[in-house]
Amino acid sequence: MSLRPRIEFLLYDWLKVETLNTRARFSDHSRETFNGVLDTCERIAREKYAPFNHTVDTEEPRFEGDKVIL
Repeated sequence: MSLRPRIEFLLYDWLKVETLNTRARFSDHSRETFNGVLDTCERIAREKYAPFNHTVDTEEPRFEGDKVIL
């Protein structure tokens, strides 16, 4: 299940994030660059975090010394 449509609705329709482009600090950005950030976040979440979701949901992480064991 992808939350991307909901995130885009919240950012673009409700919060009107594209109006940030009128400010000098964000003038170089556009919906394309905002979507690029979302794409990168989604890729990192799928590659780095998603593989551990099932493990941490079924087996609680524990400490062994200074390490966390999943």
